[in-house]
Amino acid sequence: MKTITIIMSIMLATFAKAQYTIDFENFTFPDSLDYDNGSDSVNLEDGFFEFYPLKFPNLYNDAWGYWESGWAISSVKDSVTVGFTNLYASRPGGAASGDNYVVGQNNTEIIQFEESYEANYFSFKYTNSTYAALSMRDGDMFAKKFGGQSGDDPDYFFLRMKLSLDSVEVFSQDIFLADFRFEDNSQDYIVEDWRETDYYYGEPFNKISFQLFSSDTGAFGINTPLFFCLDDITIEYFINSTNEINKNNIKLFPNPTKDFITIQTQNHQTETFQIIDLYGRVVRSMQIIGQQTLDVQDLAVGIYMVRGEDGSTSRFVKQ
Repeated sequence: MKTITIIMSIMLATFAKAQYTIDFENFTFPDSLDYDNGSDSVNLEDGFFEFYPLKFPNLYNDAWGYWESGWAISSVKDSVTVGFTNLYASRPGGAASGDNYVVGQNNTEIIQFEESYEANYFSFKYTNSTYAALSMRDGDMFAKKFGGQSGDDPDYFFLRMKLSLDSVEVFSQDIFLADFRFEDNSQDYIVEDWRETDYYYGEPFNKISFQLFSSDTGAFGINTPLFFCLDDITIEYFINSTNEINKNNIKLFPNPTKDFITIQTQNHQTETFQIIDLYGRVVRSMQIIGQQTLDVQDLAVGIYMVRGEDGSTSRFVKQ
């Protein structure tokens, strides 16, 4: 354990820490609207709303005239209008702070700007959309009233957040937006206020994805309206300053890999390299002159760092 702690300390010493909180303020909405769903939007850059250091994908279907997937930016304050005409409202009737927030659809994600950034802290405030909350409370022409007529049906609606690094999942958490599974019906709830959750797991990530699940399903999938709201996103990450300085010193390919990894350096003298897992354990040590191909079939699936004795680092994914 002491060895791991020492190695991790050395690794982290090469990182500079930065933190950003994204509250979606200082955003210009299209004329006469209090939301931006991507329709003729001047705020999109290559299909993303960008709030440094994060990108929020958006897809608006111009042919059919509807918001197809991803995120919409909103300042709507309608907590009472029922139905799909009220897609861009939060159940609390506005933002967690300030005026603006984001509305997300099922199976969407958030991507970090820079691949060299490895976040290790992520927090956000979340709540139901008005559309989903009122549908669960009352039922509608597509979805059931949660709890059923007796109130005893064990219904649920939750948001699964996944964090991944280079397409490898490092963490998953289920966040309940409604839960009617209690034996005591007085404990059943639908989230109608802003709540907060956070992640500090120690493993870095560079993509965040969200998927919605409901007990109310039918022949065409989930009946509950698949929308949710987020605000006040805080992300903390390390910038690998040593890697930025020496990033051309180590090249790894193919990456990701299943069987073999080639380590190529610009140093034509013998140099010692280590392969280190996410827990700080040295799983391989070797000496290289210029270039060497290694068999990594025995390594567990995951993310690994290659570190040279001069402090240069790079990483690869073992599939």
